[in-house]
Amino acid sequence: MLNVLYFTFANSPEKPLASLRGEDDALQRILLPGVLKRHYLVQRDQYAGLRGIVDNLQKFGDDLVLFHYSGHASLNSLATENGATHIEGFAILLGRCRRLKIVVLNGCSTRGQVRQLLEAGVSLVVATSAAVGDEKATRFSIRFYEALAHMASYRQAFDLAAAEVQAMDGRLKVYRSQGLEQSHTDHEGTWGLYWAPGKESILDDTLPHQAAGNFDDGFRPNERLLPALWNALLPYSDRMRVHSDVDSGDQSVLIINSLPMPIGEQVRKLLCPVNEENDGFDKENENRLRQLVRTWQVTMELLSFTMMTQLWEALLYKQDLKIPRESADVIRSFFHLTEAERRHCDLLRIIGAILQALDGNDIEPFVDELQELRRLLNEDEGFKSAMLSMQLLHDQLLNGSVLPADASTLCRHAEEALSNFFSDLGFLARYQIISIHGIDIEKYRHLLQPVFHHNIVSKRAFGTESRRTIEQAIPMDNRSVLLEKTGFTKGLINLSPFLIDANSFDKKADKLSLHYFAAFDSACQEYRYRHIHDARQWIPVSSSSYREVEPQLNYFLELLNQHRSDS
Repeated sequence: MLNVLYFTFANSPEKPLASLRGEDDALQRILLPGVLKRHYLVQRDQYAGLRGIVDNLQKFGDDLVLFHYSGHASLNSLATENGATHIEGFAILLGRCRRLKIVVLNGCSTRGQVRQLLEAGVSLVVATSAAVGDEKATRFSIRFYEALAHMASYRQAFDLAAAEVQAMDGRLKVYRSQGLEQSHTDHEGTWGLYWAPGKESILDDTLPHQAAGNFDDGFRPNERLLPALWNALLPYSDRMRVHSDVDSGDQSVLIINSLPMPIGEQVRKLLCPVNEENDGFDKENENRLRQLVRTWQVTMELLSFTMMTQLWEALLYKQDLKIPRESADVIRSFFHLTEAERRHCDLLRIIGAILQALDGNDIEPFVDELQELRRLLNEDEGFKSAMLSMQLLHDQLLNGSVLPADASTLCRHAEEALSNFFSDLGFLARYQIISIHGIDIEKYRHLLQPVFHHNIVSKRAFGTESRRTIEQAIPMDNRSVLLEKTGFTKGLINLSPFLIDANSFDKKADKLSLHYFAAFDSACQEYRYRHIHDARQWIPVSSSSYREVEPQLNYFLELLNQHRSDS
């Protein structure tokens, strides 16, 4: 038996509600902790049509606990994607849902629909008696569900939400009634709480706060993640296609070595935990949960730095390029975050600012698949949900709010979210990280132009470092870390100084030691870089330590300022 909360949002092309999308996103964030703990399932229908709503009501049947509608409405109908839905028949459908406790009609003038709902068997209804502005409707909805998510009763949640909108507009009134027996004067934007005769006790009920049913005891860690990664990467990885018939153990190795080093190393800890550092990563506990979240975070960071590098290239070579002031300020602020601020940094906001800058200047991203990432973030509900889930889990771990009893459930939810996240990122198999450990110049009297031999070191998560030479007439940047694109459209892009190889500054070192930009220490006036393998290890970057790196970062920030548009 499940506990289903069903949310429908119906916008109108003729009269769009500007805040409807924001309400949907906010409610998802608010209710996600309960979803993670399997207290309830949230079903969302962003563009609700009558047929889809009816199908879902039949599907959920006795599992439905709450029904919510946001959109245009009138005294006797709800606006849905394919026309008005009249309350008479709709009320009968809702009344057949045996466990349904409450219907929330967060639209204009929905009080006229209350009688049919109560008579059909619905126990509790929230409705309005007149037109309400979409801002007030959104605030009411957000406050109502915030209270419910914190175990307030339906009565308490309604009172809190009503108090907030009344504080916004003193003309608004609140009404509570058993049925519709008592008459009252309609007031602008009045919200009402109505219950069926003999059902007053339901006012003290809360949202479900116990898991409905148990997980399949046969579940094992990586059961979902391994096939999701294999299926996503296979179309883009030559080495995987050549060995497509291997067993699951060999699949793990192929998957890990098909990913760029920073990501592959994090995935390795999940799929092949072989040392003390990775203890517990193959068990459903908080250690594994942290690593699942860490894998998502490192992937987001690599995508962010790749896009940041593309922007730098554009700033250097497009003199007329203009960056919107807001985007430039968001990007600049990222490089002044403290350690504590960086832990709470919203990387999606950084990516959004960079994409806005690139798109506004018609710059094609080096990782052209990042355009698909933008589409996913805007349109794909599964991908957005996965991102939101991982972000929330990240915040819960930071806040120390993960209880040992919830660790197993949260691990399974995190693995599902990470699997959905990677299912759209198979293109990562086209890329690898390489490092320049020195440049030799070949110049003879008979040669008109010198040849530059770049000594390249690369490594996959499994295996030893490999070495090769890239020869070209134009030198690349010394001691740089590059993202190499393979396949039909080959290319290189310099990720430094956002990602550096500490060993490239040591002539005696012959291995990679990759670190990514982490934070700024204002007290010491130095940048901090964290090791990609172990977030506990970091190095300082200043005028006296890795001194070639700091001027590069400062130059990038200077370029941002020069190209910032104040209009």
